[in-house]
Amino acid sequence: MVNKNFFFKLLLLICVEIAFAFFFTPAFNVLSFKFWFFIVLPPVLWFWNICPSETKLYKIASAILILLAILLVSSGLMFIISSGTSSEVHSQIAKISNDGVFEDSVIEITSPNDIPTIDKESAITLASNLISSNQQYFETYKLGTECNLIYYKESYYRILPLEYIDPLNFGGIPGYILVNIYNGETNFIKLENGNTIKYSPASILDKDLSRYIRFKYPTELFGDENFEIDDNGHPFYIVPTLKSTTFSVDYVYGALVVDAVTGDIQKYTLDNLPEWIENVYDVERLMTEAKWHIDYNGGPSNWLMRSAENTPATRYHNGSEYYVFGKDGEIYVYTGVTIGPSHMNNIAFLLGNLRTGELTYYSDYGISENNAQIAAQNLFLENQYVPSKVLLLNIEGNPVYYLTLNNHLEHPEQYAFVNKNKPSVFCVTGESVDDALKNYYKMLGMKYPYSIEYDEST
Repeated sequence: MVNKNFFFKLLLLICVEIAFAFFFTPAFNVLSFKFWFFIVLPPVLWFWNICPSETKLYKIASAILILLAILLVSSGLMFIISSGTSSEVHSQIAKISNDGVFEDSVIEITSPNDIPTIDKESAITLASNLISSNQQYFETYKLGTECNLIYYKESYYRILPLEYIDPLNFGGIPGYILVNIYNGETNFIKLENGNTIKYSPASILDKDLSRYIRFKYPTELFGDENFEIDDNGHPFYIVPTLKSTTFSVDYVYGALVVDAVTGDIQKYTLDNLPEWIENVYDVERLMTEAKWHIDYNGGPSNWLMRSAENTPATRYHNGSEYYVFGKDGEIYVYTGVTIGPSHMNNIAFLLGNLRTGELTYYSDYGISENNAQIAAQNLFLENQYVPSKVLLLNIEGNPVYYLTLNNHLEHPEQYAFVNKNKPSVFCVTGESVDDALKNYYKMLGMKYPYSIEYDEST
């Protein structure tokens, strides 16, 4: 006669497994760690627990449990070892083209109005101020965790989704916030026809984005989602789809485009994405692929020695995000390439396309981003200004760093332009973007093309 505890423990196991699947949304894929932890491990533990210690089944279950533990530890070791030995796999993940032409890729500045003055942190502050200034918004919503850069209606914006303060609110979010990165104009965009955003990472139960797409695609591996809008301002979540070659290496091969209002899902490869999508890759993933290519391109010995070849100078794991605006509305992320971490100058730089994952290598010796900040800061040592992150601009066909020098309240006091190739000669500032740009053209010995009031003799 079967012990009643057997059925109780079996029912408990089923409930635990259902809860794991619902709340942790593991992919039913052998290359997913969640699959092994949440799908395989609990049944073995249950089987081991119900067997009397003196039976053969107990010994079998113990052996399986030990074997499973060995497999999990081995997988971890394989992950670490493969990071250094699977150099060919790592180096070929990144799609890199060499010797790009900077002026052919990046939009040339044609007016001071083309220079963005609102960075990510400023956009978040402006969006927060908009919510706090409206009692209806302030009592109901808070900012989401995303602040993506998008190209919309022939300009660039930061887009910020909202979340309900009360997570149990089922009403849906009526809109999102757009911040213009050039003039700081900030607006709450309410969806038309009474529509609301129902499917998002902040939703609950079956409307939670990760749970919703997992139930639709149970075996698919997903990357981090990105919030965007199409040309009509309709909200979507872009979820990259991944393929794995080993536990340590996966790559983006396409994306799910999820309608945040209706939940409709379209699946695309990277080759046929809708044109309005800018953000498929996140910055961390793209820069990791670039690092793989540079570190592993010389084989395992290069990974072990590190100093044998170039390594990316900009460390994206610390939150830095340097953007470049390409032609036709493309958005690139920028990183310098240097001989070593302590080297003052870059020997080249990489531009990464956040839509396609393509990386372009530009041979260009010049000052690094950190040293550009120091060069501008040294002009005002007595003021103790704090330099902002840098942007890479195309001015007269040359790469030029642009940054602000901020006071203790994080308000810009000076605007600076630093020529990447000749920082000691062409590092200038001004109390406005226009003034700083005038001074830069004066240092070039060129007439300032954007204002008839400019006097070359001054």
